[in-house]
Amino acid sequence: MTETIGSRTAPADDQTSLVEVRNLKKHFQTTSGPLGRLFDGSDVVRAVDGVDLTITEGETVAVVGESGCGKSTLAKTLLKLHQPTHGSITYRGTDLTDLSHSEMRPFRREMQIIFQDPLGSLNPSKTVGQIVATPMDVHGIGADSTIRQERAKELLKRVGLSVEHFDRTPEQLSGGQQQRVGIARALSVEPDFLVADEPTSALDVSVQAKVLKRLDTLTNEHGAAMLFIAHDLSTVRHIADRVAVMYLGRIVECAAVDELFDSPQHPYTKALLSAVPRIDPDDRAERIRLHGQVPSPMNPPAGCRFHTRCQELIPPTEWKGTQEQFRMVFTFQQKVLSGIIDVEAVRTELQEDSKEVHPSALVDTVVNRLFPGNLADLPSDAHNTLYSAAQYLVDGDVDAAKGLVREEIRTPCEQNVPDVESQSSCFVRCHRYD
Repeated sequence: MTETIGSRTAPADDQTSLVEVRNLKKHFQTTSGPLGRLFDGSDVVRAVDGVDLTITEGETVAVVGESGCGKSTLAKTLLKLHQPTHGSITYRGTDLTDLSHSEMRPFRREMQIIFQDPLGSLNPSKTVGQIVATPMDVHGIGADSTIRQERAKELLKRVGLSVEHFDRTPEQLSGGQQQRVGIARALSVEPDFLVADEPTSALDVSVQAKVLKRLDTLTNEHGAAMLFIAHDLSTVRHIADRVAVMYLGRIVECAAVDELFDSPQHPYTKALLSAVPRIDPDDRAERIRLHGQVPSPMNPPAGCRFHTRCQELIPPTEWKGTQEQFRMVFTFQQKVLSGIIDVEAVRTELQEDSKEVHPSALVDTVVNRLFPGNLADLPSDAHNTLYSAAQYLVDGDVDAAKGLVREEIRTPCEQNVPDVESQSSCFVRCHRYD
């Protein structure tokens, strides 16, 4: 039976900021050899690329997005487990950005993390009791080891384990029990700020809700703020006060949890929410299928980074067709640029049905393979562009085809990065709103 997680009470608007990050970036240098050449010669992964986020005391902020969008890197950079490439991290008014490992130590007690992989984050050579008691020993909590052990046993009870687990090793526990130990360890030093990095992703569905409920209850009891990382929006509805939606290293929308679920603004948020299962048939939205693949963080698109997959892509002012038609024309462009079609393979396929393939038939087939819709009502200038590009491909002039579609098929979404009017707790980065 699924366990229900209780509803959240949002913090007051006048609460003090606990954590602030401004224009935070974390770039990873890669090899300049074959791997670098594979990605157009770029040798920098822009995992986090300009994030602004504020977390107030006692607040839970969820960061959601597809795998690889930079969520976990953001969490670890915020805690200085990764050194930031650029930007600032402030905790209770203190700038942590350039602090050394030793200078960060006084803040470690107040800023704790629950890792995604419960077993991988627990020392297999130590017992559960030692794992939970060690942070208290490091930070001088409790007068002696006896008191720390008693406190560890009490914490294990509070996370849903028993005293019997105290002398066991992590390998003797189930995945859900291991994650509970991770929660107890993080809370043993009574942190004011907790980062939970997809804490239930490695667990069975049957225990996910129980772990989330326990985590929500304990952070509320401690009054701790939490940054909750998730790729599944369905897990954050009842645990978060605000939700920040992340795509390719940037936050594209941030809103109060109910506002985001009831009235999402960014097209990417709408797509993510359309995939959330709903029990009420009348409350189900039509599934939005995103176009193409997530671009490489080594070579992100210009302008709005989501525009290459956006279902609400903005046509240029001179466009004479519908928005849906422009989306399909743009999809044609992206396929040409990616080199997805093998003209010679198409030619060979046609030759299996006919001894002689007329050039016009080959061009027609290439267009139909690249264009995902009906060509009949397409504006004449777009129609001509598609066929001219296909003719270049058939003639073997791939560069000319790419140059043509780049020049003739353009969207305002790729011209500039969308602006945010203010750095308030709620915003959306989309050209439809700026």
